[in-house]
Parts: sequence; structure tokens; C-alpha cells
Amino acid sequence: MVGGGYEYQFVDTPLDMFVCKICQYPSREPHLSACCGHTVCKSCLEAAKKSATISKDCPICRDEEFITLHNKQADRAIRSLHVFCINKEKGCEWQGEVNDIINHLGNSDGCQFEDVTCSNDCGKCLQQQYLTSHVEDECVCHKVDCQYCHITGEHQFIEGEHK
Repeated sequence: MVGGGYEYQFVDTPLDMFVCKICQYPSREPHLSACCGHTVCKSCLEAAKKSATISKDCPICRDEEFITLHNKQADRAIRSLHVFCINKEKGCEWQGEVNDIINHLGNSDGCQFEDVTCSNDCGKCLQQQYLTSHVEDECVCHKVDCQYCHITGEHQFIEGEHK
């Protein structure tokens, strides 16, 4: 995600006080507006300031005395909310804190339902859980030894023009 709030599916509905009044998602780097007490994401706030004709006014209540403060307490609370994996519809049953979802998705031991591209550069996109068998057995670009001369090459070459 480039900006705005957290677009994950939350286990429990987040409190309204954590929801950005601009993007309508739980706030990422929440800032509290001193004039109206609303919460906005840092990136939503910056985008509103750039697009507004009078960038010093509050984007929510239009108060001219617009001051915000990074709400660190809300930030900690939001990042500790529980979310479902983004691959829930594909079958992943993982639930965890907003803080932990990046680790769940981002490493090789993480979500087995995450779409990945073949590491042999064949261009195939498949779920992490199928990557090992694809790379080792099915991929046309996986390395094999010729049974006759024992040179190593891509499966499609050895089984094709080499033979």
C-alpha cells in the first residue's frame, strides 16, 4: 500500500476514533486534529494539504487554526488490532496483529497462499505452497542432467534440442 489507511479485513470492527476521516480506513500513522478532534492518516493529510486551495485549513471541519499531532497512542492501538490474512479467500486461516501481517506475507515461511513468481524465471505465477514442487519437478526452466553425457541445462533444452 502506498498511502492511506490499513485496508485489511479486521477481525473486529475498529473503533470509529481510529478511522481516518479522509480515506475511511483505520489510520496509518494517525494524526489528531486539534480543532475538531478527528483522526487522519499522515499520507491523507499530506495529500489534502497539497490539493487544497487553502492548505492551512482543516480538511475535515475547515477551521483556519489547523494543527495536528502524531497520535502515537492510537498508532500503537491500531497496529495491535487483529486482521485476517489478505489471502483468506484463497484458504489462509492466519489471524494476527497489523504489526505482524507483513512478516506473515513477506517471508518464505509465511503465507502459503501468497502468489509468487517462479524463481527459475519461467514467468509462472503460483501460490507459495506449490513453488517447491513446481521449481524442482514441473518448471520447464529447472536444471537437469543429461542422462547420456551428464551436462547440466534447463529441462526444456536437455529434453528438446540437446537430445
